[in-house]
Amino acid sequence: MHLRRLRHPRHPRRAVAVGACLAAAAAALAGSLWLAARPSNAWACGPYVALSDAVGWLPGLVPFSVAEWVVVAAAVAVVVYLVRAIAAVARAGRGHRLASAGHRAAPAVAVVAAAWALFMALQGLNYSRPTFAELAGYGPALQEVRALPGEERATRLAALCEELGQRVDESRAALGPVSDGWLRSRPSAAGGAAGDFPAMARAATSQVRALNDRYPGLFAVNFSDPKPVLASRAMSLVGITGVYFPYTAEANVSTDWPRLSIPATMGHELAHRAGFMREDEANHIGYLACTASDDPLARYSGYTMAYDEAMAALHRADPEAWARIHGERSLAVAGDRAARAEMAAAYRGPLQDLGDAVNDGYLKANGQQAGTASYGLMVDLLLADPGLQGV
Repeated sequence: MHLRRLRHPRHPRRAVAVGACLAAAAAALAGSLWLAARPSNAWACGPYVALSDAVGWLPGLVPFSVAEWVVVAAAVAVVVYLVRAIAAVARAGRGHRLASAGHRAAPAVAVVAAAWALFMALQGLNYSRPTFAELAGYGPALQEVRALPGEERATRLAALCEELGQRVDESRAALGPVSDGWLRSRPSAAGGAAGDFPAMARAATSQVRALNDRYPGLFAVNFSDPKPVLASRAMSLVGITGVYFPYTAEANVSTDWPRLSIPATMGHELAHRAGFMREDEANHIGYLACTASDDPLARYSGYTMAYDEAMAALHRADPEAWARIHGERSLAVAGDRAARAEMAAAYRGPLQDLGDAVNDGYLKANGQQAGTASYGLMVDLLLADPGLQGV
């Protein structure tokens, strides 16, 4: 009589790893559902700070974007994996190909599950935190703004644009006798002079970190300076000026845009680093950081971003008021705006439409129902901002 020996799995460690990754993904999903039902700041101001600081420590030691190389390495790994998996399945005999495909797919499922769980821990869960307006103390004012009837809202918008327009003109004049070409040109990614990327990055980090004095505990992460992106031209082609990469905790900013636009973009991406993932809030935080700065370039950049968003909203609500306020800008400001518009138009095309569609889908998948239109919702925060209560 022969006793049949029980067969153990050929790869028990692989099975355990796959199970652990799937369990982590399930835990992340449960956490996101729980926070969505009960918005809390506990994750964003607790475990997220410690975890993201740990992840960002090593990338923060180098001046280049580690995120770029992670993306390149991941893309190469995916291609190599697919080629090897397809070859292995093709070599399998008839009747074994399905089993071979399943065997090869298991590690991929595990990697995707682990990556998603880490994404949720480092970014996704923060979409469910209380809004910045609530945490900053002007949640009721924001609700009031969003309840305004159309005509009254248009009147408030016009007053906001008047105020921001004056501040744009004043901050542009405060720059002094700078060359229009210098202000509208792309910054050096590695230069050491004022107005080059490293100097602006250090200033932006200091500006956002200083918000923690005004809003204690909300900007307590260990910020590293924003990083210039080697593939900046590619980012421009798909309509991206900056991106926060949670797996390295880096704020990555394109150097392919005018110097006057970059401080506000840096502030926006650093707001994501602080755990504020909604796009309108990141815009508003970038505005707050820039306009509180002693640096005239940062103030000009922050007021320009706010003015652009407010004027876009006013154009939809009251085109005549928009035309009047638009015509009041100084010649220098008008020239800057024309130069930026010309540069943006040069990149408009199918790739940018594709980039917009992908970003829109990503934002909606993470609970921002307005999609890419959520960037413009910054205007509501401006109308509710105590610093602009006169409008």
